Amino acid sequence: MAGSATARSLLARQFLKHLPTPTTNMQQDSDTLTPHDVRKLQRKMQQGIPLTADESEAVAATAGKPTLFSQNQTELAAALGVNRRTILVWSKQGAPRPRPNGQYEIAAWQKWVRDNGRNEKATSARSGKGGGIAQTKLQATARKLQLQNEKLEAEIGILKRDYLKRDEVETEIAQLIVGARTVGEQMPAALAPQLAGLDIPQIEIRLRQWWDEYCEKLHRGAAVDDV
Repeated sequence: MAGSATARSLLARQFLKHLPTPTTNMQQDSDTLTPHDVRKLQRKMQQGIPLTADESEAVAATAGKPTLFSQNQTELAAALGVNRRTILVWSKQGAPRPRPNGQYEIAAWQKWVRDNGRNEKATSARSGKGGGIAQTKLQATARKLQLQNEKLEAEIGILKRDYLKRDEVETEIAQLIVGARTVGEQMPAALAPQLAGLDIPQIEIRLRQWWDEYCEKLHRGAAVDDV
């Protein structure tokens, strides 16, 4: 427990020390980051400093949306960083078959390449298409950086009391449930005198009014207080 408290204290000092959050000198000629930019941001976060809004946008642009399937062998070759001829060769050597719709599952192919010891880097170097692998690794690193930043921001939010403790949330919900149940149980006795002598349409109107009032109390958190 003491170690956890010390860690939170250090994180808080780092956070306060660096307000406002400094920016890194990233390249501005593109919406995406270079590997050098990503390493800078990684070092920054290791110091307990979250990303700025601009940095987060650049990381998101670099991460992109993960591509799960290739539409054809040409796209698959680009994703693996090899040429199409290599894909044809591997297809005859037991590589994963395409899906019924003709798409190729990239992750399955990547696993097959690793498991079968295929040296895709050497093959791609001869074909002049080594950039596909480097780009895929950069995207994966950027996605990891996104998750690390989200975790860091959550930790800082806890220190700043932006989030409620779990037991506090559970207590509030328990009180709300008890209040809602109690008011609901009191409804027959409370409404019976008011409904006596009314016809069915009037009873429906009165019940709707009561329900609207009850929901409004729940919305304002007043149901428990009124019990």
